[in-house]
Amino acid sequence: MFNKRPLAIALSATLFAAVAIAETSSEYYENALQFHHKGESKAAVIELKNALQQDYNNVSARILLGKIYLANGEAEAAVKEFSLVKASRVDLSLFAIEYGNALLSVADYTRIIKEIKPTRQDEQLDASIYVLRGNAYQKLGKKTLSKDAFEQAKKLVPFHEGAILSEISLLMDMQQFDKAQSELEAILLDSPNNAQAWFLLAEISKIKGDLKVAIAKYIKAIQLNPKHQIARHTLIEIYLQQSELNLAFEQVNQLKQIWPNDPLNDYYQAILLLRQNKNAEAHSILAELSDKISALDSKQVALNHQLSMINAISYFLLGQSENARSYINQLLLKNPYSLDLALMMAQIELDDGDYYAAQSLLDKWQANQVKNIRYYQVMGSALAKQKQYLRAETILNRGLSLYPNDVVLNRLLAVTYAHQGKQEQAIQKLKKLQSAGGVELLLGYIYLEEGMKQEALALARRLIDTNQEVSVSVKNFYAACLMSNSFIQEAKREFEQILQKEPGYKPAAINLARIYVLTKDTNSAKELLETLIELNGFDYSANELLVEIHLNEGSYFKANQRLEEALTKSSGDDISILKRLINTNLISNNFDAVEKYTELLNEKSPLNAFVIEARIKIDIDSGNLNSARRGAGVLYGLSLNNPEKLSRVLEYQVFIEDLEGAEKTLNRLVFLKAEPAQYADSQIQYLLRKAGSRAALKELHKKGNLLTDMHRLELEKSINLHSGNFSTALSLVESQIKKKNTDLLSKQKISLLRKLGQYNQALDYVTAIIQNNPKKMDYQSIKADILLEIGRNKDAVSILQRLLVNDPTNPRLLNNLASSLAEIDPNQALVYIERAKLSNESAILLDTFGWVLANLGKYEDALIQLRAAYLKAPRQADVNYHLAFVLNKLNRVNEAKSYLSKASQYNPSEGLKTKISALAGSI
Repeated sequence: MFNKRPLAIALSATLFAAVAIAETSSEYYENALQFHHKGESKAAVIELKNALQQDYNNVSARILLGKIYLANGEAEAAVKEFSLVKASRVDLSLFAIEYGNALLSVADYTRIIKEIKPTRQDEQLDASIYVLRGNAYQKLGKKTLSKDAFEQAKKLVPFHEGAILSEISLLMDMQQFDKAQSELEAILLDSPNNAQAWFLLAEISKIKGDLKVAIAKYIKAIQLNPKHQIARHTLIEIYLQQSELNLAFEQVNQLKQIWPNDPLNDYYQAILLLRQNKNAEAHSILAELSDKISALDSKQVALNHQLSMINAISYFLLGQSENARSYINQLLLKNPYSLDLALMMAQIELDDGDYYAAQSLLDKWQANQVKNIRYYQVMGSALAKQKQYLRAETILNRGLSLYPNDVVLNRLLAVTYAHQGKQEQAIQKLKKLQSAGGVELLLGYIYLEEGMKQEALALARRLIDTNQEVSVSVKNFYAACLMSNSFIQEAKREFEQILQKEPGYKPAAINLARIYVLTKDTNSAKELLETLIELNGFDYSANELLVEIHLNEGSYFKANQRLEEALTKSSGDDISILKRLINTNLISNNFDAVEKYTELLNEKSPLNAFVIEARIKIDIDSGNLNSARRGAGVLYGLSLNNPEKLSRVLEYQVFIEDLEGAEKTLNRLVFLKAEPAQYADSQIQYLLRKAGSRAALKELHKKGNLLTDMHRLELEKSINLHSGNFSTALSLVESQIKKKNTDLLSKQKISLLRKLGQYNQALDYVTAIIQNNPKKMDYQSIKADILLEIGRNKDAVSILQRLLVNDPTNPRLLNNLASSLAEIDPNQALVYIERAKLSNESAILLDTFGWVLANLGKYEDALIQLRAAYLKAPRQADVNYHLAFVLNKLNRVNEAKSYLSKASQYNPSEGLKTKISALAGSI
């Protein structure tokens, strides 16, 4: 007969032939008991799972399974099993203590109070239950109730060891260390082998700063009770502080043997690997660990301090700052005096550029003699960034008195000296970092990094004058100083001389390319950078500069190709490149690519504020305002204490007219006492939408002194645009251009001229820009758009075809050509749009494809493409008009009317308005 027993059963029978083959749930349970008594917990677990597979309600098997999980350090699994048993209304006394200890391990203290109560039948059991409840009250900060519970335990069992030791722990909580120590020493006179007493004595020694004595007592506690997990964890932390990595590894390996499934083992192993600079191996362990914890119930993780701490540190070390921030914030609320937590959060704020927030988090430790090198590094950096050089100097000197050879502290102190004009002192500090010969050059680069350009140039000239043989690195530094001080031609000559002698010298080549860009000689810049890459292989700096050149020329497709190559070279792991790709594709309206790179970034850094912002922009562009509103709400939650990010949230909320959300964000900014100038423009825009132009103008006049002239003009222009006063808006743009001309303002002027129907003026203006800078590809495209609007399709096609010669796979150009030819040569248009669709299927390409098919008379095929475009961009006037046109051709008149009505609502261009009116008149 075929054996249908589960695989686990078959394995247990094969591996453990001494145990009878079971067929019923009871038999499996009996086998499990035998294995359990022999200490073979893995085999016992297999048998218990088989028992529960046969009979889900086998309570005895489930209780034993819970107890084994608890003994193996798997408290989460134990709680799950005990909860199922409790739900079956079994007598709680069978597993009350184990259930309580499991809840204590996962920090679910409230459930202990609610669910585990004295039986009033068994005094010994009830005393232990009172101890459990007392420990839970203590963790909840309810010291009086905790003390009462321990007293109740001692009434039932006068010398109850757990109650006595818990009371001593409570004394320690109340800072009564001498009394606690005296009572513990008395206990050890009677019971010298009491592991918990030794552990508590070790804790007192550690608090008093006597680590040598503390270590000896932790070791004694572990010898007496090898399963004293907290003692082992504390010992590992001390060994880490003392850089005794071998001793720490020894403890971790022992923990793995006792509790193989405890996530803390992996966490400590990763930390130790990081300390040995084995970063890849450590990050792999941390990533897997955070994935496991994230898969657990979020409420349970939030309650469990240990798991939350592991996740916070794992995300921090993996560079996932937003995830780390969410966990650290929760933990800091419960433990505001944790320096480790405050340091992690301060580092995140420092990296985000919020230097004051970083300093504020660490201020409370300033009066203490902190023995943590990261404190001095982060605090010193935060103060220096705020130009509080004297305070930074004090903190850094204090740090160097403890860690005299630390490179970071010495360099930071050199920076503070440099800013205070203390050059000799800066040089003395830098001598600790490298040989005397390179110190002055290092100081020079610090000057450049810190924006001290004149000091850098003076030092460079001295190095040139005082050295008979000037090295290429000094010559390059001198040329860089000339360039930063705007002596462009002199710098150019110096860099060219360096490259004549050393053609592949990268720093000089990249700086010379930058000069070519500044002097509008982009062809020479591109040629130089491409030659550099040919000579030296792929180079991130050269590639990055090529990206900038392509973006300035409006060649977004080429910029993307460069960025994709950089991403490939980084094995797809460089978050900064992913962010650049998202931004570049947002500019070129390639939303499919934005979505692709957003997903990649989300995998690398989940809940990343940048990802959420990118999605908000996608939703706004495609008209998915409800989704954009939800995204802004999530971003608000992640940015509660960050005025800069909240200002951006407000900007999005105002744009999508989420006035309720905007009001909430405004109130939060006021509560945080954010600088009014930081959000004045969005506040005025909010009033414009809520109360109209008059109220917005009134607020603008009131807050005008907080804004620059350009900012004020921008807001006034926005108010006029909102009110439809395009002529006034145009004059305001022209005022802005007189003060500072930018591409954005030039394009706004062109757009307003087109809105006002002044196409010839728009054409003249864009033609003049192209004559001054023929490389501006985006203006060539704008010129083609204007020509299309005034019916000069052939001229538009001619421009686009010329552009396509230099960039034959550019989907934007191919799309514009297809759109230009759709009504005059749909067959040729089809060739272009099919080539464009090879790169992606954005709403714009789908819409053009549908429109080309419609002009070929393929209305059913056109409808499929246009429906797909509508799903991605439901608020685009062109998409709605094209759908209306096709549906009308298919005699679906009511549907056509509905889309035509939408097309007229979504700001159609002047040319499209004419088409909408013509179609409306014919239906």
